Amino acid sequence: MKFILTPYSYSVSEEELIDELKKISSLISDEYLSISKYKKLGGKHSEATFAKYFGSWLNALSKAGLRTSRNEKEMKRISDEALINDVIRVAEELKTETITSSQYEELGKVSLWTITNRLGTWDEILHKSGLKSTGHKTNISDIELLNEIERIWIILGKQPTTDDMKKGISKFHLCTFTRRFGGWRKALEEFVKYINGEVIYKEVDNKDIPKVSDVKPSTNNTKYKSRKTPREPSNRLKVQVLMRDGNRCRLCGVECNDGLHNIHFDHIIPWSKGGETVLENLQVLCNDCNLAKGNI
Repeated sequence: MKFILTPYSYSVSEEELIDELKKISSLISDEYLSISKYKKLGGKHSEATFAKYFGSWLNALSKAGLRTSRNEKEMKRISDEALINDVIRVAEELKTETITSSQYEELGKVSLWTITNRLGTWDEILHKSGLKSTGHKTNISDIELLNEIERIWIILGKQPTTDDMKKGISKFHLCTFTRRFGGWRKALEEFVKYINGEVIYKEVDNKDIPKVSDVKPSTNNTKYKSRKTPREPSNRLKVQVLMRDGNRCRLCGVECNDGLHNIHFDHIIPWSKGGETVLENLQVLCNDCNLAKGNI
């Protein structure tokens, strides 16, 4: 089965974005329009939105006929020293010896993307600013990031959005994903390749895993000694089931993340009757339907 990401559903057009850029740019005459200045002057959309439409913030500026580079005077205004001083300022405002990237993103004068691209990782920025490390891991592998997307997808029961990531649900900042993979959407695309490109259980070849139609329920009480799969689905398999079924019960259709209905990954042919833990034999059920189904 081939899994694909949910398509974008934009509520704004390219023309509306360009018109807004031109309108806000007119407020500052010929000054370079940075993303942080855009937001402070009332910009309604995120940098990620412009990246989705135009590839990057600079491409959006170019499309709107605006300057895509700072002049010498403007470059001097945002020196490395000025960036570091702004990090220190935020720490002093919070009266703390260290700050997280999320705290700077909320209170800083420069976009987090700009400052990390200029000065390096967040721990490196803290070191240059004379602040203590947050203790967060810096040498994060691609697999760790992809596994974190897997974990979040399972918790939410749906494809994670940038808004979800900004709520602090992830162990890693959104910028870590966007810098590593070139954008959040690209991170999700890489994740889907990772999920669909791996066998569910490495010790068993896919061709050896039976489909539901090939598994016959038991007619006696003998235990199945020769199992190709464990009873509990792996996190990767749970994600595949969620990508196929969504977060709704396959029997009654109720959403399972409403705080009332717990999500269950049910064996269509029960495990006790020979059902294997494979994608074709799993389905999403709510708590009530799972209890009612029992071991039928």
